[in-house]
Amino acid sequence: IECWLNYDPTFGWLNELGYDAMEFYMPLRGPNNNGTMGTQSHSWFEKYETAGVKTLAFFLRPVILAVNYAKRLGYKHIVLVGLSGGGWTTTVAAAIDKRIDLSIPVAGSLPFAMRTQHKGDPYHDIGDYEQLQARPMYKAVNYTGMYVLAGLEGGRQQMQILHEED
Repeated sequence: IECWLNYDPTFGWLNELGYDAMEFYMPLRGPNNNGTMGTQSHSWFEKYETAGVKTLAFFLRPVILAVNYAKRLGYKHIVLVGLSGGGWTTTVAAAIDKRIDLSIPVAGSLPFAMRTQHKGDPYHDIGDYEQLQARPMYKAVNYTGMYVLAGLEGGRQQMQILHEED
């Protein structure tokens, strides 16, 4: 078994404050890529999605399983925080799982109408493969809808953190 050491002190800090925390890696990143998959680009999933595989499950299922586990252990409040691709995962997971009380996506998503699509623009970023507007899920609900869903019920909130240079 290979152990992946995280040099980010955030989890130790959260533990010192008395919080329990779990950490996840994106698909094909860190321990989720054993080196045999070649590229670490999420566009790797395209051929499987075209074949009918629900590839977004690779991004969301670990979070939902972790929430299930925490609830079985008796945790009352679930807070989900994610940075970049993890921020995107936070946005989507909080929209579909009402048990997430507080979600804090950091630099994770931006409505399609607000994205810069011109390659000459220094802020050009249409997102990773799972964030592209062509994904089937965006026909059902767009980012604005997900933001609303993440805080729709009483006791649920979402705080987005965005930076103009990210």
